[in-house]
Amino acid sequence: MAALVKYYSYTFTNPQKCQVVGVVATDASDAWLQLGVKLGSPMYKQGFALSGAPLFLGEYPPGSIPTPRDQQIGQQ
Repeated sequence: MAALVKYYSYTFTNPQKCQVVGVVATDASDAWLQLGVKLGSPMYKQGFALSGAPLFLGEYPPGSIPTPRDQQIGQQ
């Protein structure tokens, strides 16, 4: 049996466009890649910043795609 992989939910914000995007990844570099995938183009990542610590989702078999848990994002 393959070792389980730890998955995290990362939240990105773009204050200029008032956008909040959540992605699931195993590490921060992959989270940036997944953000580009979710937005449809790596070019769209401009203006986004990683916000807050990643939320641990759990351990899953390799290749799993867990969905991010709903997160309440308070207004600043």
